[in-house]
Amino acid sequence: MLGAIDVGSHTVRLLIAEYKGGHLYPVKTARKITRLNMALCDGKLTGYEVKATMEAVKEFGVDLKKYNVGRYAAVATSVFREAVNGAEIINRIKKNTGVNVEIITGQREAFLTSSGILATLDYSPVNAILFDLGGGSTELSLINDGMMLEKISLGFGATSLTREFIENDPSLPEELEAVYKYIKKILNKICNKWVAMSGEDACLIGTAGTVTTLAAVMEGLTEYDPERINNLKFQKDDILKLLVRFNSTTVCQRANINGLEAGRADVIIAGTIAVLAIMECFGFSQLIVSDGGLLEGLILSQC
Repeated sequence: MLGAIDVGSHTVRLLIAEYKGGHLYPVKTARKITRLNMALCDGKLTGYEVKATMEAVKEFGVDLKKYNVGRYAAVATSVFREAVNGAEIINRIKKNTGVNVEIITGQREAFLTSSGILATLDYSPVNAILFDLGGGSTELSLINDGMMLEKISLGFGATSLTREFIENDPSLPEELEAVYKYIKKILNKICNKWVAMSGEDACLIGTAGTVTTLAAVMEGLTEYDPERINNLKFQKDDILKLLVRFNSTTVCQRANINGLEAGRADVIIAGTIAVLAIMECFGFSQLIVSDGGLLEGLILSQC
């Protein structure tokens, strides 16, 4: 039995799985939204969110023992890379939970995420751009002729964008525009090159909380079902309609929308704009949703 823990900027996640005959079989999945990125103040992590993150890791450490996990990998991502006391918090987590967590680079995160995405799709895309829109960073990978040519980690995520640009509820048009322009400015550095390298038949595949939440809302799910989300396809116009729907409500009203995960109502606006900006930049009108990503990549890395 293999285990993986992702200590992310917005969510702490667990996957316990078996790997047999080239296939991954999930045994237990769990997630706790801790909103750690919101605890970043003057470059340091402090406050309740740090404690909540430690409690989540501790709980998942108990699960590893309960399920007799032989090997596990636990990683911390962008908010720990950004925080000046990230390594200190990781040491505290190890001391208080017994779980060894490694702060990984953005490049490593992009590679693992891409591996996890490709392992959970119904088919193997020949040409594709993959992205993982997290709480504090976004990882992108370029696949051409079945080979990963480039991978990159960019410094924006649903939580960090919200913290930086969104103050009003509902958001003001100028706030939405500021988020969009900021992302486009970052993406423009790679856009033309990646479009030229990706090939005419390339597809766009997205994963992580914002993307899967958009899919869950689109499907009107009252309970999250990965089988209904994985490999789902939807159009740019569908996402635009969701953005209008989200921003016509307050955070409290938005929290009651079917499919919108608890704890994500305030960051979904910025996250949705990020998805739209990525689609616009790379010229895609359709998005394929993957429920796989970093956790699955971590499992595969142990095989």
